[in-house]
Amino acid sequence: MSEKDRPIEQYHQPRLWGETTDPKEHSPKHFRYLVHAINPFAKIGAMAGCALDSMEGFGPEASGDQSISMYKQPERIGDRVSASMSLIDQDHTATWGSGGLIIDAPEENIVITSGADASARNNNRDLLIKQGHICGIIDPNELLNRTSQYAHNEVVALAEHEGHQLQTVGFFYKVTPKGEPVNHHLAQAMHMHADRLQLPIVEIPEPRCADSENKVHRTIRHGKEEESIIVSLDGYNFYLRGFDDTSGCSTYSMLDKDSLQACFASPCQFKKAVEFAVGMGELSDEDAQHILSGYEEADLQRKTPTAYYDKYGNFEKIEYFEGYGSEEYYISIRKTGHSARGNTIDARRFYRALLCDDQLATAGPIESPLSPADAEFVIKEAIGKLDPARAVELEKWHEDHKSVIERVWRDRVQSASRLSGQFAVRYHSIL
Repeated sequence: MSEKDRPIEQYHQPRLWGETTDPKEHSPKHFRYLVHAINPFAKIGAMAGCALDSMEGFGPEASGDQSISMYKQPERIGDRVSASMSLIDQDHTATWGSGGLIIDAPEENIVITSGADASARNNNRDLLIKQGHICGIIDPNELLNRTSQYAHNEVVALAEHEGHQLQTVGFFYKVTPKGEPVNHHLAQAMHMHADRLQLPIVEIPEPRCADSENKVHRTIRHGKEEESIIVSLDGYNFYLRGFDDTSGCSTYSMLDKDSLQACFASPCQFKKAVEFAVGMGELSDEDAQHILSGYEEADLQRKTPTAYYDKYGNFEKIEYFEGYGSEEYYISIRKTGHSARGNTIDARRFYRALLCDDQLATAGPIESPLSPADAEFVIKEAIGKLDPARAVELEKWHEDHKSVIERVWRDRVQSASRLSGQFAVRYHSIL
């Protein structure tokens, strides 16, 4: 169609950012989308961001409602304050979550582009614009060049600007090499929205499980001085160096490429991955020793009861971990005096289901409280690492909450006793 033959209304359409392709004509070998990924834990992050803005004196936004759920109302993305997105193509498929929306974004709405997670404050328009002036906006092609294979980039856009809004034009969900959705619940929800809104839905491969062969991946993540190293070995990805929580897996963790469950690697497995990298000529003996030393330090830290404080210096919890893989357990004593010991992977599954769809999680993760003696041991271990002033504060907190710790344990023992009695009655009735 020539320029003069185009409909008049087409001249009034804003120019879209990203040089994106049409999801209605999806080709697995050639595509480019601007996507807003949905992460089950986004509710917690959004609530924390709103609370932080409230404490810092920022009132409710008049320019949009950031609380609108994209999981429930994806067609209302233009009514929010802003949206964090990622630009993906066939060679860069890392996203913040395992499913979500495909977006058309006018160029004028874009305020931030970053080759890695930008940690944007999405619920405050003014702060986003200020951050955008500092970060600048780079060309879409350059953004993809700065994006590593295993970490998502971030593109932040105002939901509405000068009458132009972001628009949902499709949906996506991530799949394993076997074609299975990474998150079945989320994929099902995206299919339902696609049918309801009569929009296309596409499958995007999950990069963390794309390679079946054993090999070493090395990359420089933009904005990071340290090189990132991943070893793919025996069905797992081992994150040797250069990763943090924003990339999905932190350094020293291992990812099961079938289940996409991540956990802290065991000493034996991690050492095997490092030795594989040395054998492949990808690591020197000196680098290997440095990585192993860092792993040992991190492993000791996670196994040591540690007191954690909020940004205002208020005590929040004591926490540490035992075991590895599917046998990893968290031990936590919260500021309320309630304690818990539970399986890390089971807890993650529960909270993922709960935050993705409340109806999918009918019971919490299986946890058991600590006995008063065990709790006292853990608290004393944490106190031993503190400076004198905080040590005194935590000792006082312990004295003030001993009754809670004892009551929770007593309730647990009584509940177990009643349950045992019920089983005994049923057993004798059968006889």
